[in-house]
Amino acid sequence: MNMKGMNDRPSKMLLIEDDPEYAYMMQQMLAITPGAPPTLECADSLSTGLESLARGDIDVVLLDLSLPDSWGLETFDRVHACAPQAPIIILSGLDDQALAVEMVRKGAQDYLVKGQLDGNLMVRAMRYAIERKRAEEEIRHRNEELMALNALSTTISQSPNLDHILHAAVDKVLEVMSIDAGWIQLLDENTGLLSLAAHRGFSQKMIQETKTIKLGESMTGRVAQLGEPIVVNKISDDPRLSMESGSQENLHAFAGVPIKSKDNVLGVLGIFSRSPRELSVQETQLLIAIGHQVGVAIENARLAQEASEIEILQELNRLRSELIANVSHELRTPLGLIKVFCTTLLREDVGFDREMQQRFLRNIDEETDKLERIVDNLLDLSRMESGRLRLDKRPIDVGQLAQKVMDTMKMDIQPTQHRFVHDFPTIPLMAIIDPKRIEQVLRNLMSNAIKYSPGGGTITVGGRGDKRQLLVWVRDQGIGIHPQDLERVFDRFYRVENETTQRVRGAGLGLSVCQGILEAHGERIWVESTPGTGSTFYFTLKRMKPAPEPVDALAQRGSESVRGSESVPCHQAVGRVDRGDGM
Repeated sequence: MNMKGMNDRPSKMLLIEDDPEYAYMMQQMLAITPGAPPTLECADSLSTGLESLARGDIDVVLLDLSLPDSWGLETFDRVHACAPQAPIIILSGLDDQALAVEMVRKGAQDYLVKGQLDGNLMVRAMRYAIERKRAEEEIRHRNEELMALNALSTTISQSPNLDHILHAAVDKVLEVMSIDAGWIQLLDENTGLLSLAAHRGFSQKMIQETKTIKLGESMTGRVAQLGEPIVVNKISDDPRLSMESGSQENLHAFAGVPIKSKDNVLGVLGIFSRSPRELSVQETQLLIAIGHQVGVAIENARLAQEASEIEILQELNRLRSELIANVSHELRTPLGLIKVFCTTLLREDVGFDREMQQRFLRNIDEETDKLERIVDNLLDLSRMESGRLRLDKRPIDVGQLAQKVMDTMKMDIQPTQHRFVHDFPTIPLMAIIDPKRIEQVLRNLMSNAIKYSPGGGTITVGGRGDKRQLLVWVRDQGIGIHPQDLERVFDRFYRVENETTQRVRGAGLGLSVCQGILEAHGERIWVESTPGTGSTFYFTLKRMKPAPEPVDALAQRGSESVRGSESVPCHQAVGRVDRGDGM
């Protein structure tokens, strides 16, 4: 339907009427009407009328409900379905008020009785029908715009993803305005360049050529530079839009509005039509409103990013303060002891025998080792965070490595309180690892097992393997860990707060270092614990594929008795460990 109606050309009426005499009479009545008479096209059946409506140039339909190929309400339904935009006036020989009301409710603009018509009444009814239909369409379109704005507002309020918001805005604009293509270009204040952030309906070539636009370049750049909307109904007539890609895209019309926040231009919302089209003032106002909403979304996203950066800085400050507090506390004790022993040895008024001097020097050596471990842990964490932790991997028997660590740590335990148990199979469990780092992991875990088992007990270091993986564990019979603390025990500086842990020295770095070392190996570590019963720390290592053995060695192997636990898969081994049977 042409909604310009009689303002631009004589209106075109379609009369669907099977009575040729009545059709002729209608033509005569309209011919003697003052002013420019409307053009009348006649169809003597519904099928013929539908063919005429399909052309899309009919301004108003005069419809008789009783036709050779259709009758009653069905006739109206089929015409209305074929041309929902066209106003329909019912012509009937019956003065039936109930039918008239029913027709209007279904969408007809008027109901006229044939015997009561003249030319002037017909023209007036036609004009009223066109204007009412135009008003209905205007209201419908405004409702769609309001719904689009509401939907976009909902998206902005619910989605934290700016990219999703920008693409949703472009989609809504194209849908509501029934236009072919559109984009959002965002302005970088530092470079003065507009960057393509969201787009629909363009070729790949166009997208590549318009990824960045300078301020003042093309119409989009002009919109950003001026901070004002620009509408061009015919691109070919405007040199500012004579882009080669634009002509190849067959673009006819353009409208661009600035995306603003607090009078600052943040970007441009632009739309393009591939068919001749004049954008109305209302459509431009809709673009401006959507541009404003997009500006709010961009500003909110930037504020959220700034808030996130502030939170990160605050967290960094907290961690730095925590680091200083923890490290200072842990350094003060060994430094204080070293100071006391050195000051005592330097006293001139007291003479110490050689045994006492050696004892003081051993204490100084031990406290220096503790200082060195704290500093090493801090350096290791720094290397892990920066990705500079280097691993010197080579084939190692993990069982032998565990035995080596246990032997060196036996001096740290009271034989009457603690007992080490080495629970590895006789067959070597080979893995390609950095032995120094895995030794560090075992030493940290075993040291924790000693410190948090003040009442003594057995400390078991064990391992099992299947064809692909090794499972290693360190189990104690200490105070255990409460469930709410299990997820945080690997955090830096985190220490479980209770009466026992307060008496234990430590910076809370050991388990975090263990986790970092194992993650650098591509492995994982976890803990299972029961308060009052003890804890078991598990970690995995990738098993080294054994070299093929000679046939005679295999035959000899088959005649020997081998511990069956070696063939237990890791996942089964975990289950057996959990039962506390030591495998």
